Amino acid sequence: LIRFDKVVPSDVSDFLDFFGMPSTVFSNLSQGHVNGGAALGPDQREVLLDIDTVLLNAPDAQVVVYDAPFTGGGSFQSLFNRAINDGMTIISNSWAYCEDQTTLADVQSIDSILAAAAAAGVSVFNASGDSGSTCLNGSPNTIGVPAGSPHAIAVGGTSQITGPTAVYQSETWWNGLANTPPTGQGGFGVSRFFARPAYQNGFTSSPMRSIPDVVFNSDPAQGTIICQASAGGCPAPFFVGGTSMAAPAWAAATAILNQ
Repeated sequence: LIRFDKVVPSDVSDFLDFFGMPSTVFSNLSQGHVNGGAALGPDQREVLLDIDTVLLNAPDAQVVVYDAPFTGGGSFQSLFNRAINDGMTIISNSWAYCEDQTTLADVQSIDSILAAAAAAGVSVFNASGDSGSTCLNGSPNTIGVPAGSPHAIAVGGTSQITGPTAVYQSETWWNGLANTPPTGQGGFGVSRFFARPAYQNGFTSSPMRSIPDVVFNSDPAQGTIICQASAGGCPAPFFVGGTSMAAPAWAAATAILNQ
């Protein structure tokens, strides 16, 4: 897991206890601090969501949380390199900045790392964002970095449609802007840097790389709970969703498929 914040470990163990998971599951979790590591900050919820999603769905997976300070362009390279060099076989990332905040050289540098990872059989999942075609900085028709990298898998968001007794029927694009309060939208769009890869031929008419590649339920109204002592306890009094849940869910499913 690639992070630019970190967590209080007891919030994770409280979550596992809440769901009745064996205490041994917590021992599958370890940390890797890169460039001095990240400080404990306002995005603990994001980190907890990723960790909890993977441990709940793939409890036997060995999970390493790599954290570093975020300094904009150039922040991802050291984290991806560290995870790959440590022998990780699946990488999940829920962080991003916007293509209009960086350069071609920066995104090509990230993609070259991910290309080497793909050639070595490493699966990398990047969240596509929670604000439709608008990026985190408010720029319209702009996608995030590194979700646009064609050598990794961009994960978008859906809402599930269920029938009686909550039986799954289908799903649709997550569009919660009409909700009260609004919950966001699954991120999508085309890259301004990368041309359409061959595997998207026939799926889009755009000459540029399109995201997402795959999707998963991200609707916070159908989301999960976390335990966060600093935000209300166990469980915290809110549901959490977004493509930050979808990316680690795909990572967990891939761990099971690999097994």
